[in-house]
Amino acid sequence: VVLPCNLLRMIWNAQKIFHINSRLPSDLHPVKVVEGVKELSRKLVIVNGEDPLSRQAQENATLLFNIHLRATLCSRRMAEEFHLSGEAFDWLLGEIESKFNQAIAHPGEMVGALAAQSLGEPATQMTLNTFHYAGVSAKNVTLGVPRLKELINISKKPKTPSLTVFLLGQSARDAERAKDILCHP
Repeated sequence: VVLPCNLLRMIWNAQKIFHINSRLPSDLHPVKVVEGVKELSRKLVIVNGEDPLSRQAQENATLLFNIHLRATLCSRRMAEEFHLSGEAFDWLLGEIESKFNQAIAHPGEMVGALAAQSLGEPATQMTLNTFHYAGVSAKNVTLGVPRLKELINISKKPKTPSLTVFLLGQSARDAERAKDILCHP
């Protein structure tokens, strides 16, 4: 899931900018954290309006980000894990608000071209059978457009099915036994 801003990266930036020493206790009060996150959540507006439909649309638009915000910026993590100071926390809230507002797609913005590019680049790599994926080893696997078709069409019989099986006990140490298990229908 792509969210408007990378909170952990922004926290890391705050730690570096304000020279936070992780060995020292934080001077940040838990009540300030809770109130700051609530206030920030109120400021993150996508749909303006006070009618019930606008309020519901606003809640739906920011629900996932608010969940992520509250889980990441909870008072315990701020004090024990991130050790942010009050000044660093205030800076962080301001940065989150500005990044969120920059990420809003405005009416009339051509998001279709961006979405097409995001889908088109990996598909082009697959068509050219270039290997720019992390974790692809030299196994005999179906790649490119044929594999994409298998995935999209949810093929019942893939051309090169693969399964990683970890053997236990004596079978894990005996190569002949492992081959017997491999060839067993």
